[in-house]
Amino acid sequence: MLFYPVEADILIFLRQLVGSLQPFATAHSVALSFESDRETLKLSYHPEAIASDLTQLLCRIVTFTPQHQGVRLSARLVDAPEKYYLQLLIENTGVNLSRIGEIVSKTRNEVLVHGEHDKSTIFEIRWYLKKSREDAPAIPPPDNLHPPDAVRKFYASVRDRMSLYFRKNEDKMAVLMAQNPPAAIFLQKVNTVINAHLSDEAFDVAKLARSMAMSRMQLHRRLKPLVHTSPAHYIRDIRLDKAKKDDRTGGFDHR
Repeated sequence: MLFYPVEADILIFLRQLVGSLQPFATAHSVALSFESDRETLKLSYHPEAIASDLTQLLCRIVTFTPQHQGVRLSARLVDAPEKYYLQLLIENTGVNLSRIGEIVSKTRNEVLVHGEHDKSTIFEIRWYLKKSREDAPAIPPPDNLHPPDAVRKFYASVRDRMSLYFRKNEDKMAVLMAQNPPAAIFLQKVNTVINAHLSDEAFDVAKLARSMAMSRMQLHRRLKPLVHTSPAHYIRDIRLDKAKKDDRTGGFDHR
């Protein structure tokens, strides 16, 4: 795919991308933020070249991050001999997500996963750039710099997709969200984890509890009042429901 870059402040685009995902993070009771060691960073780029990966990573990391924890996107320019790239780091707190391969599956760019700590993970994208001549004069960004049309259209489309996502909630989940929002968000996370591991026959209650950063007893106490069955039976029911849908569609999802 060909990209025709524009010269603009990429930090404006990254802040707006994070801002467009704030309603999604808020619904999951996760604090989403952005930071950089610079006020401005003018580069030649096309938003689509990196936005797809960032949107996927941020949404999936928020989904798997426990409630009342945080996800932060940070950006900095690495300028060293033989190394010149924009470093994008996404760090979550509360749980180590390094073993959940679904988070980085199908990304366009390589994602480095750092999971040395039990309660956090760092996902890194290095966007390599062409280094300009050292004697080239620096061009300060204008005071009234605004994002180009391509950037505005992209984050507007992201907001539209997020709105569509919320409109498609099932009736039961909508009722639960109205009556008990924390419980609804918890159940959404459980469903997301289970559906992400349906192809793994070894996925069980113990693995579900680890993915939710809970003990098996904590998971049982929180989940059973919501689904009126044990976590093991709930996993089985979701598998059976998926199998029935596959039988009706011949193994293809026509949504």
